[in-house]
Amino acid sequence: MNKCPLIDKLTLIIVSLAFTVTDWTISPFTFGDILLFLGFMIILIRGQLSIKTKQALIFFCTLSIVFINVIANLFFNPVFLIDEGLISILKVSYYLIIIISLYNYIRSKKLELEFIKVLNITAALMCIIGIYISLAIYSSGILPYEFFWKFTRMDVSSYIYKGYEMSSVRARSIFSEPAHLGFYLNFILGINYFNKSKHEINKISNILITVTVLLTFSYSSVLVLLLMKIMYYWNIERVSKLIVGQKYIVGILILAILIFAFWGTIEKTLIERTTEALSGGDGSAKARVFGSWDYINKGNILMGNGIGNTPEIYNVYAYILSDLGLVSFTIFCLMSLLILFENFKIGMLFIILNFQKGGYLASGYWILLLILFLYLKEVESNMETPDCVNCYPE
Repeated sequence: MNKCPLIDKLTLIIVSLAFTVTDWTISPFTFGDILLFLGFMIILIRGQLSIKTKQALIFFCTLSIVFINVIANLFFNPVFLIDEGLISILKVSYYLIIIISLYNYIRSKKLELEFIKVLNITAALMCIIGIYISLAIYSSGILPYEFFWKFTRMDVSSYIYKGYEMSSVRARSIFSEPAHLGFYLNFILGINYFNKSKHEINKISNILITVTVLLTFSYSSVLVLLLMKIMYYWNIERVSKLIVGQKYIVGILILAILIFAFWGTIEKTLIERTTEALSGGDGSAKARVFGSWDYINKGNILMGNGIGNTPEIYNVYAYILSDLGLVSFTIFCLMSLLILFENFKIGMLFIILNFQKGGYLASGYWILLLILFLYLKEVESNMETPDCVNCYPE
């Protein structure tokens, strides 16, 4: 039985790691940008770069929309910053070429099932690092952890909830915020739950990711996790397995112990936050849901503020409408609907996550799109291909 070539393993690992270091910066780039470029260069040097006719059409149509947006705002928007517009054109071109190339590379070699296993291993590593850092902070200097944050935030406010004492440390692993870690883990978990291949996440990884998301004490992340769990277990067969499965009993016991141990933090970060949100007293929740739409240029709704000219906001739909205007917003909504019709549960996850975190011009969002389109449809098993067989056994 032949094994997956080392260079293919390396490429999958590089892309997987790129998704975890999008908060690490060496101005003006992130480590995610650098690792994506490295993965692209491996494909290019090996002569395996390919772009299909339909993909080339999508590429040029997308760039045309962005280019028209920049030109229109240059002439009709007196506050439009052309430098930001040009940088955004370069970003969209860069990410489109790399993501299309990686998509075709993984598809042509039938590496989808291997890639999802690599993603799970990477996610488990992020969980372990996150839990270790939290323990290190609680140890008051006994355990080192600062080196994990050398290229991202190190301030106390990034892991303590609303200025509470050190008893409320929130897991953020190597990300800049707990919510970013939760966003990443929820997406990986969702792809495992809702992909149309025969792959299913193993129980240990499922429990580890679930517990780590809860330890972020991120209101939006925990809410997304809860919605995913409902969608995933919403049938009699899975519910019965969950109830009677011995392996799940261990996970439920661990969860119960964690809830008991962190009840004070849970009460402050989740229960009180829910009460405030329902009563209208939570300004943060209002800003996330409604405030993101405040940047829409009503005087130029057709073309927006111009790409790259809206401050970074949480909601991707509001972001695109503010930046690119009504035409691009409509196209993006149609794309969301197509994803929803192709795979309802992944489509729902995509829409929900678009309301949790912005940054459609950042590498992390384009890696998310790469992974999403890889697992949107049923994938062929690579067990019969000669160049890659069972690279990462369960």
